[in-house]
Amino acid sequence: MRDVPDFEEPRPEPRPQLYGRPRIDPAERRTRPLRVFLNEAEERRLREDAATAGINRHDYIRALIAGHKPQSRAGGHYDPRLLHELNAIGNNLNQAVRDVHAGSKRQRDWEALRELLEDVILRVALGPESEQDGNVH
Repeated sequence: MRDVPDFEEPRPEPRPQLYGRPRIDPAERRTRPLRVFLNEAEERRLREDAATAGINRHDYIRALIAGHKPQSRAGGHYDPRLLHELNAIGNNLNQAVRDVHAGSKRQRDWEALRELLEDVILRVALGPESEQDGNVH
């Protein structure tokens, strides 16, 4: 017969599950429904403003309540010249990385490349209107 101890081994603390959505703090749970009646023009404006901001109507209203005016997201305009410049910069970066990995001793003008990247990023962020105004920097 086996010797069985009179006491039970302490069990390790259960580990928290690492998958799924994190639990929401009870104070942050949204438990208060709100039903609002709008006329046609108000509903259209809400729908358009939310779409312009790139968020749904519910999140748009929550942002307004929090005191934020959601900004419109960038439009769908893509300048082919800008895409060409970005492609050229990407090619330069790939060549530089390849040189570094190959142990090349060639010196690159990293400052000029950084300035070029900053210029392109500003042009992308500000959009085509900023070029027309001359406000790229």
